[in-house]
Amino acid sequence: MQLTDMEMRAVYGTVLNELIERNPNVYCVEADLSKASGTNPRVTAAHPANFVNVGVSEANMIGVAAGLASEGKVPFCASFSCFASRRVYDQITISVAYANNNVKIVGTAPGITAGPNGGTHMCFQDLAIMRAMPNMQVFSPCDPYELRAVLHYMAADPHPTYMQLIRSRVTPLFDATRDFDPNRAVVVQEGGDVTLVSTGYMTQVAVPVARQLAAEGIAVELLHYPSVKPFDEATLLASARKTGAVVTVENQSVLGGLGGAVCEVLAEQCPTRVRRLGVPDRFGEVATEEYLFDKHGFGPAQIAAACRAMTGERQEGPARRVVNLVPHRGPSTGSGPWPNPVGPRNESQERGGPTDMRIALGSVVKGFVLKTAVKAHLIKRGHEVLDVGCHDTGVFVKFPSIGQRIAAALRDGRADLAVNCCGSGTGASLAAGKFRGVCAVSCESVKTARLARVVNDANVLCLGESVVSPDLACEMVDAFLESRFQSAAEVPTAVLAFWAEARDELMARGEPAASREIEMLAEKLET
Repeated sequence: MQLTDMEMRAVYGTVLNELIERNPNVYCVEADLSKASGTNPRVTAAHPANFVNVGVSEANMIGVAAGLASEGKVPFCASFSCFASRRVYDQITISVAYANNNVKIVGTAPGITAGPNGGTHMCFQDLAIMRAMPNMQVFSPCDPYELRAVLHYMAADPHPTYMQLIRSRVTPLFDATRDFDPNRAVVVQEGGDVTLVSTGYMTQVAVPVARQLAAEGIAVELLHYPSVKPFDEATLLASARKTGAVVTVENQSVLGGLGGAVCEVLAEQCPTRVRRLGVPDRFGEVATEEYLFDKHGFGPAQIAAACRAMTGERQEGPARRVVNLVPHRGPSTGSGPWPNPVGPRNESQERGGPTDMRIALGSVVKGFVLKTAVKAHLIKRGHEVLDVGCHDTGVFVKFPSIGQRIAAALRDGRADLAVNCCGSGTGASLAAGKFRGVCAVSCESVKTARLARVVNDANVLCLGESVVSPDLACEMVDAFLESRFQSAAEVPTAVLAFWAEARDELMARGEPAASREIEMLAEKLET
């Protein structure tokens, strides 16, 4: 019989036999629930010498397994998830995790899959409490091929591990080549509108939802986490930065499990809107999965609704930040406290900065002439230009439409940076900055364009056709593209150097009042 034709608990028993045949030190330890976990008669018949049944005494099962591990054996202990985690938490803490014994604990029928057994047997917190255990790895495979890969990894790895095991038969999402690395999540489907994060049983539910939303035009990036601890932060951060909206779903409490891990990472490294789906702060009951999905709001319909809502909130929510570095006074002539540069461009400006970048370029009617000049300049410099409009001075295009297109291009990775043109630059910055993940900055000189990247980490340069000439706009674009964001420690030095250069130029032009104004600002920054 193929793995795909088996219940997941039958796959567990079958793979344990494989592991025992490879390594006679692998043991199967049960607490009188071997039929429920799929090891009786598979393991009992094939390898009776490697099978231990301690009876209805789960705490003793953990103690026996710890003793076996201390003698070089690799015990796999299985029971209902409520017994394998909650009931024996102290024994696991002291005898397994604290002692760092190589014990593998398998919690079967996790979450609402224990439906007929009722609230006492529904464990909604095993991911959370095991995640909080030092030295403990926490896994939750989603299909038979991944289960097999995870079990082989567990048998070879010397660390204490807890694994959730779905007992029923499920749809294969992978194939026989599936390998398992606990430090890597699986990008099941790529998308740029919203990130959907799932683990274990809920990945079975999330996959068709992601496909359904794709058919509706909502590009869901589906991340499957077979390992909740260790947790692959890099994949989550890359996706959250791209989409700006995250939905988590798990067959667990929304407190402390997968949703908790996601929120902890994003809160510290990439603040992002997150909606956690799962069981709220309550116990279970005897019921079908469909009833519990609907009651607690984490079934297919609720997952789809959450993704749609988060996509809308991301587009309509507040900007990451909108910065106007300078007041607009009409066409720039070199006057005022932020002068345009004088003399020849430096060597990097002659080169035009980096080439082969992908630049999203947009404008409304009043910025069309400026956009046309910038587009030709970017192409000449070797950049790839994504022209998101407008394409004709006779066509009226609303600011939000262009801003949304620019934000989408940045979010889904089609563009590295963007330039948005309008009459003054202010409307362009407000339009682009409305969308999450965008830092839009309106500038009127080469210096401010450079500073926008160095200090503000801007990814959209906004230009005004009535403020800068086409030639100056091209210089500003070059400066914007060649600059990089500097760390908090570097920024004060960069700003002071910027102001010092501006002060010297003003003095050379005979404008001591403006020079003194900059001097005072610099003194405040140093203080």
